[in-house]
Amino acid sequence: MLLEGTFSRLPPAITSLDLRLPGVNPDAFDLPDPHWPTPCLWIPQPIIHRFNTLRLEVNGEATSALMVLQDCANLETLIFDFGRYSFKCKNIPDNIHFRTNGISLPKLRALRLEHAAACDDFLSFLRTPSLTELDMSFKPIIGTFDECEVEEAPAQFGSNIVSFVERSNCKLFRLRIHYLSFQANSDKFILENVLSNLPTLIHLTLDEVTFDGQGFRLFEDTLSTPLLPKLEVFELLNMPLLIPYFDPNHISANSSRRGTQTSV
Repeated sequence: MLLEGTFSRLPPAITSLDLRLPGVNPDAFDLPDPHWPTPCLWIPQPIIHRFNTLRLEVNGEATSALMVLQDCANLETLIFDFGRYSFKCKNIPDNIHFRTNGISLPKLRALRLEHAAACDDFLSFLRTPSLTELDMSFKPIIGTFDECEVEEAPAQFGSNIVSFVERSNCKLFRLRIHYLSFQANSDKFILENVLSNLPTLIHLTLDEVTFDGQGFRLFEDTLSTPLLPKLEVFELLNMPLLIPYFDPNHISANSSRRGTQTSV
């Protein structure tokens, strides 16, 4: 599918694009080489350079979507929806140049990932030196599987975010994590490790996030180096009812002493 003719008809004043390609289940086709997806999406550079906001939903085909992003030199806001089927980043051949060099989005300030449970190692492809806001939602699409079952944080969740921020050399000011669980013993300090590497954060939102309240030491006075020393706003939204050892009054009291506005 080639959409060059379609995009060439866009009015020159358009700077935002919401592109949602139809879903294709890769398991429904007998492809000769499933590890080599055929690029099927291309937007001419003179057009894509005009965009400062892009919302992109591409189901299952990683290479073409990433090839679009490599030309988005002026993009400031990116909303990437991973859709119904798994976004197979690891199937991209090593000889594709952004596998080794990464995709530079020099002006990107806000990155939002929707249905990110299927995103694989997407962040490892990006370099975003101007990024100040990261929003990651792991809520599944209704009808794919039990949408009431909160996704367990993968073992590499913390290292992926920290590596992404360090590689980009960016200063995150806002972070939102949605619909994720940090309950397993191996994940007990994943959230804390992420936050300890984001000292510039001023706004943190945990929305429908399950975690061990006893192991969450964001506002503990006993820490030699306070987590998130510049935090001004802390939001705990739509919290599950059964968070063990969690005392919202304790968090509110400690955050007040630090001058942090807290919503529980």
